[in-house]
Amino acid sequence: MKPRIYALLIFLLSVFPIAEGAERREPIRLSGDLEVAIEFEYRASEDEYLFDFPLYGDLGLLYQGALVESALLVELIEEVSIGESYIMGGSDISYLKLGFFKEDWGKAHSASIIDILNKRDDRYPGNFFYRNEMRPNPLFLLSYGKGDMAGQIALSHKEENIESINDALLGVQSFVIGTGIDISIGAIREIGYPPPLFFLSAKGEGLSYGVWMEFGWWYYGDGPDRVDTIIGARQDFSRSSVLAEFILERARPFLFLEEEFQVDTQIKFDLQGFIYLRSFSAALNGYIETSLDEKTTLQLGTYLFFGGRGTFFSRFIEERDNDDTVYIKLNYSF
Repeated sequence: MKPRIYALLIFLLSVFPIAEGAERREPIRLSGDLEVAIEFEYRASEDEYLFDFPLYGDLGLLYQGALVESALLVELIEEVSIGESYIMGGSDISYLKLGFFKEDWGKAHSASIIDILNKRDDRYPGNFFYRNEMRPNPLFLLSYGKGDMAGQIALSHKEENIESINDALLGVQSFVIGTGIDISIGAIREIGYPPPLFFLSAKGEGLSYGVWMEFGWWYYGDGPDRVDTIIGARQDFSRSSVLAEFILERARPFLFLEEEFQVDTQIKFDLQGFIYLRSFSAALNGYIETSLDEKTTLQLGTYLFFGGRGTFFSRFIEERDNDDTVYIKLNYSF
């Protein structure tokens, strides 16, 4: 039986009994999200135009008690599947979490060196602006600590069918959280196979700014090692925010830039892009989003690519070219 079926049975048996005994002041919360899009796409690799009408949605239940939290999420992305579903018990720092969920130890914005505990969600459109969309998978997380210092141990399996413990990822990190600063150090490796990833990350935030960095060292032993680095900063203004990141991934230098401008209380403009510094090729994602009401937004946007084409913008994309796209998205959340 696949793990997703096990998860569904476990959480149907765990969430609802908890709810029956819960007080009225701690009810189960129901949440949902539905996104309908119309996409007009030009595929340069095939020199053809096409329309697409993707439909995404999710429906979830969340229970939060004094010491126990449990969740069940059903997703619609190409097909119906179990999303982030877990049971967690303990305090804010020391707790145990088990189920299907996403665990991101990274601190960067547009990309992350440390986001390897989950696999990339390939159900989303295949351009690199979705590189941080991860898919939940079987995970065990133990968090422990006191005060400003804590540690975590994670055991993750990215494949649906678990055949061997040697295929699982084991991650360990220690971190210090102070006033406006967060520093982490740790390692992640596949139990039965090299190489391990040793990492250091830090993030500092003030009232109107933020700075962060990620450093990753892939130790291959007999072969050449690999070093990845991300350094970023954000500055907030009264109606806008500007963000920049330098990314060195597999010895390839990138620059990520983003500006978000709040036109008024209902309309927002966002422009973001990657620049490959060796060829100055660029890819842009710009959109205008308006709030129709408290639960509904309408977004009109585009993906545009300039200069060299291909898949070098993301390590995750192997079979698709970077294709120009114009889209309209209608999103309803409750």
